[in-house]
Amino acid sequence: MAGRLGLLLGATALAGFPVYCGSAHAQVVINHDGAPGDDGASAFGDSDGDNGDPGGNSTFTNNAPISTAGTAAFVGSAKGGNGGDGGTVIHATALPPFVELEGGDGGDGGAGGVVDITNTAVLQTSGGSAGGIIANASGGNGGDGGWAASLGLSDGGVGGRGGNGGTATVTTAAGSNITTTGDLANGMSAISDGGNGGDGGFGGAIGSGDGGDGGAGGYGGPASVDNAGTVLTQGAFSKGILVRSAGGVGGTHENA
Repeated sequence: MAGRLGLLLGATALAGFPVYCGSAHAQVVINHDGAPGDDGASAFGDSDGDNGDPGGNSTFTNNAPISTAGTAAFVGSAKGGNGGDGGTVIHATALPPFVELEGGDGGDGGAGGVVDITNTAVLQTSGGSAGGIIANASGGNGGDGGWAASLGLSDGGVGGRGGNGGTATVTTAAGSNITTTGDLANGMSAISDGGNGGDGGFGGAIGSGDGGDGGAGGYGGPASVDNAGTVLTQGAFSKGILVRSAGGVGGTHENA
């Protein structure tokens, strides 16, 4: 299970480690995502996917100037892990007794954790999609249901539920500055989306088959930006501040 991760960057930093030079020229990434769930084994019988682990707690404060080319300056991530897919089950004998089979259910996506980023310095990026600060605490996606096939009765597995979003917060101090020059390069992004639900599994049988239901999407979580500094974006489709909390999309019901 993910725990807590904290980082304070002072006057000088390079790729997240203190160095003795003027400023950082590399992306800093604080990744504390939850681990994905294992897929269910494919065997004769029910074999469900495991749930994804929840995201951890990533908190960091940056006081160092950062300049990057082609990458975001700061990325904080505490996303929930994706659920594992359900296992596939097959019973191919042509002799009775015909058994009813169920594909393994998909595991649920893990909930997003907490990302809390504070910046007091000057951040400059160039290149497409090279944002200034990205905080992502989205929930993991649900695993897909496994499919089942037999000569008797078969039901596809149910898709796992998407994990709920966690908490994503970005704070900038007075006197700080974020400048991006590339396209699709937002100044600051705080994202806490719900994970998508997994799709239901296929159920095929000569007797009776039914596909599995899709899993529900997760809820979006709290996302916020408190900006007291200056943000300048120069490229096309580059937002100064993006705050997003969107629910996940439900999975599809698979036809037999």
